[in-house]
Amino acid sequence: MAVRHIVSEFKILYRICGVLRLTQRLNFSISSPRPVPYNCATPEKQKEYTDNVVKMIEKYDGEHYKLLCLDTAGFVDTPSSSQGIRLKGGKYAVQINYSKKSFQIIGALGQGTLDIQFHEKVNSETVIVFLEFLRRKYDKIFVILDNAAAHTSKR
Repeated sequence: MAVRHIVSEFKILYRICGVLRLTQRLNFSISSPRPVPYNCATPEKQKEYTDNVVKMIEKYDGEHYKLLCLDTAGFVDTPSSSQGIRLKGGKYAVQINYSKKSFQIIGALGQGTLDIQFHEKVNSETVIVFLEFLRRKYDKIFVILDNAAAHTSKR
């Protein structure tokens, strides 16, 4: 984005590495997203969770429940770059422009089936609507969820 802006505004051709050097000379830094979430569970907690889920699956599978893993995903119209330019230690001076167009998918995968619904946003109400849809379709269900806010609300 910076290369295109420099070419269109100043009629100077830069390569990406040149723009990176230029931003550093102007006391800007380039930030990248974290490759791994900083608040992941420890390997011990992950194993404990997996063991508990396996025990519950074995229990409910014998009682003729439909076993489903449910999750949500959001899709936003964004540029291919996920970096922004900012003064070192400061706020972003050049923000990445993106559209606010987005949609959410709620999906449940289990025992040879895939059920999905599309929503403008996902919250506890849309998760409840989806769970009710699954209950009507399969009668008895056992659903595995993560700790997303929409999955853990009081509703």
